Amino acid sequence: MSHEKENLPMEDGSQEKVNETTEKVENVQQPEVPQKEEKISSASESILENDQNLDEVAPSKEIEKKEVPAKDYKSLSITALVDELQFLIRSFEPNRIKNQVNDIREQFKLKVEEERRQKEADFIAHGGEKEAFSYNNPYYHQFSTLTGDFKAKLQAFYKNIEKQQKENLKERLTIIDELKALYLNQDPDHHHTFKQFRALRERWDQAGFVPKNEVTNIFKTYYHHLDNYYEYLKLNKGLEELEHKNNLELKDHLIQRAKELQKENNLQKAFNELQFLHKKWKEVGPVDREIREQKWQEFKEATKIVHDRKHELNEQYKVEQTKNLEKKREVIEMINQLTTEEITSHQKWQQKIKLLEELRGTFMKIGRVPREFNDTIWDEFKQATRSFNHKKNHYYKSLKHDQQKNLELKNALLEQAKELQDSTDWEVTTKKLIDIQAKWKKIGHVPRKYSDKIWQEFKSACNNFFDRYHSLENEKEQAFLENYEKKVAFIEKIKADTLSSDIKEAIQQINQYSQEWKNLGKVPKNKMNINKEFDKTVDGLLANLNISKSELEDVKLDNLISQIIADEDQYRLNEEIHHARKKVQDLDHEIAQLETNLAFFSNAKEDNPLLKNAKDNIAKHKEEHLMWSKRYSKLVKVHFEKLDHE
Repeated sequence: MSHEKENLPMEDGSQEKVNETTEKVENVQQPEVPQKEEKISSASESILENDQNLDEVAPSKEIEKKEVPAKDYKSLSITALVDELQFLIRSFEPNRIKNQVNDIREQFKLKVEEERRQKEADFIAHGGEKEAFSYNNPYYHQFSTLTGDFKAKLQAFYKNIEKQQKENLKERLTIIDELKALYLNQDPDHHHTFKQFRALRERWDQAGFVPKNEVTNIFKTYYHHLDNYYEYLKLNKGLEELEHKNNLELKDHLIQRAKELQKENNLQKAFNELQFLHKKWKEVGPVDREIREQKWQEFKEATKIVHDRKHELNEQYKVEQTKNLEKKREVIEMINQLTTEEITSHQKWQQKIKLLEELRGTFMKIGRVPREFNDTIWDEFKQATRSFNHKKNHYYKSLKHDQQKNLELKNALLEQAKELQDSTDWEVTTKKLIDIQAKWKKIGHVPRKYSDKIWQEFKSACNNFFDRYHSLENEKEQAFLENYEKKVAFIEKIKADTLSSDIKEAIQQINQYSQEWKNLGKVPKNKMNINKEFDKTVDGLLANLNISKSELEDVKLDNLISQIIADEDQYRLNEEIHHARKKVQDLDHEIAQLETNLAFFSNAKEDNPLLKNAKDNIAKHKEEHLMWSKRYSKLVKVHFEKLDHE
């Protein structure tokens, strides 16, 4: 059973056959985009080209109304780029910001390299050797962490898309089977059959993406059976009229939606949907010949108003960007003015350098300029800053003469220190060397290639004297060594002891051990590990007590503080404070990361085992954070009490 296929209307009124239409759209598919009005839901689906770009998948409901802001990343500073990357990752789904992330990454690399070159030039200008220069941008680690987070989110997004596509494929295959049954079963109730057909077509529109390698086959199969159904439909004039009526209803809804877009405040959003409506108009089947041209003119007139508003918006952008161009030129002129001024002191140069940084910040904050001037104005800005830096570098190179004089002064002090290093007049020589060291600090920079060498020689001469002076303290060291032997014996003693079964008495016993340990006195610095051995022994005893982890940590911490105070071990106190602070910071970061990861479970139920595990993990980290924060506070309190006492 074959006959000529039904003709479809085009925008210009020309006709196109159904088989030509199916060839053009067989390789496209429609992602699900929820709409407010049920009747136009199928008219609000976007059409993807044959390559099926997953980055245009509709966003989640929580953020689908937010537009990704358009920014000129070239004009942003390094810190602003980091902040912008963090904002995008937190605010938008990863597939929507791939291009922005790539642009930010490229600009970050360029600006870090530009800053590195500038600092290297400053380093050399101040007398440094190029081989000795090193540079580490403080934002690099944070930026790398953010890009890593983005990559992980993007991978998770695509994995979820892949799963959904497989489900969509099953749905589309089911629809095809039901469509095939419509015209093969020859149901005499044509009206019922037509309702089923309309329902199937709506389901097809809502079915969403399928795996890319299945696109061609699934759409060819669908349109093959769709053509067969239309052949069946042409045999039933009544059904053909119903189809025309249905198509008219769809086109009326498209016209109505186009009129509503005229009131949309977000013109870019309106324009994007308008393009989509044009695509959908071409897909809707024919209506009665008598009204085809009329409906097309209504649709075209409704869309023209939005196009005109878009043109007005573009004109406004041009005016604003032209103003930005003038502002940037003013900033460049101010930078050029800095270069023309005569600056004769280091202090004034530092003031001008600070002013340049402020002007640079102002330039970066100014918005976009017309595209045709973008590269030109950026080159002018870079040239102005280069000219300033060239003049600044020239000035600091002239300082090398002053640095040479400083070298002569320090060499004279070095000779004095060498003459005094073998003296045995301890009190007088100590005062002289302290005075020489004070004068050394007041002398300015010397050429960098000499700075390390002369400093090492000076330090060695001073240390030779003070090392001999401090050797007089060896007698104290002998007493400390005896204390060490006593502590070794004490550890062996408590290892053999048995704690009371009563927890309070056991803790008192432990505290008594700590007091006795404290009374044994100081040990040599190179024997300080004996304190850790004592800690380990006490920890072993405490582990056998039936007390909570919190109580156990409190007892251990109190013992540690007692030892530190007894030994006046400032080094160990600083070490413990540093370790506790780092643990708190690490836990802060881990908790923040875990809480960020909860976003992946935004649609999960509370009884989801993965969600429950994630929340349990956060609670565990917070409990550990509380313990380390408490430890840090106590140690810091000891530190300041020692300072007050001193």
